[in-house]
Amino acid sequence: MAADFGAADFGTITLERMMDCSPDKLFGLMTSTQARAVWGTPSETTIFDITISDVKAGGHEIARCGDPDNPEFWARSDFHVVDVPNCIVCSETITVNDEPICVSLVTQEISPASGQSLLKVTVQIASLCGPSMIPDYEDGWTAALAKLSKMAAEPVTAQ
Repeated sequence: MAADFGAADFGTITLERMMDCSPDKLFGLMTSTQARAVWGTPSETTIFDITISDVKAGGHEIARCGDPDNPEFWARSDFHVVDVPNCIVCSETITVNDEPICVSLVTQEISPASGQSLLKVTVQIASLCGPSMIPDYEDGWTAALAKLSKMAAEPVTAQ
């Protein structure tokens, strides 16, 4: 899965979901380390282990993702805009064995909509490991947003 720097593939995906919660609650779920570890996985058989999380403009997050027995993917997100509860813009680099396989710009916009929230996610992808990374990204984000939608609809409980 080594990167071929002479042959990057590029793509953009845009996903929109109506979430059954306020923008404040949705933003909290999107930035909570505990919540992201649950909804952020691309499938039910992978883990998303966030080892560092500093969600603020200028902050970053580092996570491992993949098979629970061998989470080989490392993701580093650098946050450029964190506008509570409206928008997050970050760049993400995914590596395997210290080799970058993908770099992306992720924009997550939240708009209030009749007691709910409209979430629009735009991901601009530069794949360094072949064109299959673009549909893989879309599949992963689609699965993650489905889980986030379920979390958003759950009632808030006291901890």
